Amino acid sequence: MFRQLALKVRLSDHASFDNFYPGSNREAVAATRELATTRPGLLFLHGLSGTGKTHLLYAAVKEADACNRPAFYTSRKVANSGTGEWLDLPGDGLICVDDIGERLSPREGTALFTLYERIRSQAGSLVVGSRLPPLGVHWVLPDLRSRVQSDLVYPMSVLTEAELEEALRFRASQRGFHLSDTVMRFVLRRYERSPVSLFQLLERIDLESLSRKRRITVPFLRSLEADIEDPVQ
Repeated sequence: MFRQLALKVRLSDHASFDNFYPGSNREAVAATRELATTRPGLLFLHGLSGTGKTHLLYAAVKEADACNRPAFYTSRKVANSGTGEWLDLPGDGLICVDDIGERLSPREGTALFTLYERIRSQAGSLVVGSRLPPLGVHWVLPDLRSRVQSDLVYPMSVLTEAELEEALRFRASQRGFHLSDTVMRFVLRRYERSPVSLFQLLERIDLESLSRKRRITVPFLRSLEADIEDPVQ
């Protein structure tokens, strides 16, 4: 029986392809969506924290599930194990492996290679998320490294200042509200410019405005500051 350790990870309710602002990562988004639904093979996404890799992996699992395709998400960071048991997964659907890290243990390298071969033989799909590009990861097995490098590899770019503003407006519109220029300037001046942090902030603002029946204005945001974490001092 395969170990569905991924089920210990709660996928974000808001992570989907439709609410992902791609910026300059459109090709990577399209390739991930294709693997989630139809194309067999391997896709490797790499980039700094906050570039949206985990969001895309979550979205891929949900997309595959909507197509009645077996789909699993697992993360090395969450597994925190060098045994490779967290890679004991089926190969006939979509597998998303996140946070692959800089160096695999020998058991993990062997387990990942076995998983890859299982997926290839059963026409499955594998999406890997990593901070480092394939050349920066110690795969243990040369054959595993060559297989990863020979398939689709996409770098995930950090959003520019203009793209971050567009992403915030896009995410706000997805939640059904508008960010005025004044509110946008206030948020970007006062809070950490991390997409993950800012999207979480938008969610908090939305929920509080609905709860308090208040319009989203600068005075309203000031009234929340005692309860919102990590304002820039």
